[in-house]
Amino acid sequence: MFTKELNSEDIPVFEGGEVVLKVGSHDFVLSEIARIIESENARVISLSTNFQSDGSALVTLKINTENLNTILKSLERYGYDIFSYVMHNAAEYDDTDRRFSEFLRYLEV
Repeated sequence: MFTKELNSEDIPVFEGGEVVLKVGSHDFVLSEIARIIESENARVISLSTNFQSDGSALVTLKINTENLNTILKSLERYGYDIFSYVMHNAAEYDDTDRRFSEFLRYLEV
């Protein structure tokens, strides 16, 4: 038996983003989705599917890049319905807060 206590150093840190696509359960081709993502210089790290009762599927993709903007635009251009997405980038959230603060200061003037 293997018994080892896990430390925080043992758990890999995921840096990148997640995209959830809503597709027809028989209408999507994984190789096409991967090709679209790889054409934007990114890689699919992980994929999971969840089939819905209405005949659609939610395809969750973990992608190795933090900036998903170009990937999201490409997926939309090829007709994929983006159900949700998450960008795991603290710096981007900080930039949004900074820009919002500047906007509020502008409104006060």
